Amino acid sequence: MPWWQYVKIRESAPRKADIVICERAISEMSQFAREHVIKVSRRMLDGPGMKVFMFGGMGGTRFVNLQHIVNDFIRGGFDLINVFGFFAFTPRGSELSKYKVHNYEDLFSRGLGSRIARRFDRTFVNRLAGKFYQEFCLSPFPMQFGPQEGKKVVHAGDIVSPRWDEAPDSYKFLSYIGRKIPPAN
Repeated sequence: MPWWQYVKIRESAPRKADIVICERAISEMSQFAREHVIKVSRRMLDGPGMKVFMFGGMGGTRFVNLQHIVNDFIRGGFDLINVFGFFAFTPRGSELSKYKVHNYEDLFSRGLGSRIARRFDRTFVNRLAGKFYQEFCLSPFPMQFGPQEGKKVVHAGDIVSPRWDEAPDSYKFLSYIGRKIPPAN
């Protein structure tokens, strides 16, 4: 879904979802934008079943550290369920909350005491690849998702049709240099 349409969502999500992926963009957002994405995604993921928000990469320009992002999701009503290979969050109290990563508060702290405690914890108590990873993931590299048997893949265009006339100026530039831009609706 293009960001200029996503930002217009206020009260209700345009569609329920089982998974939301925000690949290589979460750290590039301002605090307000990230809180908006978390809130809207939380609404989209409401309901029964396995629901996940995930990202494999934070993004190029980092305005915030990873610990801050994790804390934003926790405050936004999510549980952190995976940190190995990709980051996965599930709505608090959902079916996947049983995989919750405990002691997330200093998960990415660079302090010597925190690093020693993490090493001890991962070596003797909780292996880095937690229960979620062990049960659901053969390999997190690369992140690939396909449809369940007998179901079709849902693309962003199936949910909302982009209005390229509302797009930022960069799309005019992309068109100018010869990149194919879908026609406006």
